[in-house]
Amino acid sequence: MAGGENSETCVIKSMIASAHMMVDPQNRWQQYGQTSAENIAKAKKFDATNPRPVYLEAQGKFYTPEEFGGGKSVAKPIFEKALAMFDGFKPASNIAPSWGKSATEYFISQCN
Repeated sequence: MAGGENSETCVIKSMIASAHMMVDPQNRWQQYGQTSAENIAKAKKFDATNPRPVYLEAQGKFYTPEEFGGGKSVAKPIFEKALAMFDGFKPASNIAPSWGKSATEYFISQCN
């Protein structure tokens, strides 16, 4: 895991791109939205059991307007998938990332 690109580094790259996009979503979504999505896809490819890229995908859908294919009803099943993945996920070590489950539970509660 150390020293190269992996699922967790792709998750962080996706988060950084999303933060850049949120400065001016209307003008930056094409560039940074694409970068974020690409990094989520790469993170899933590196580790299909990692729930964090699924959580980020759901979060993106949650904040995307319904007119553009997002919204709570679209995000909820993705959050539910992430939550199920968190329940079975085993971090690679005691210092490996383990965040995201409580945030996933929060967003699910907001989708009802």
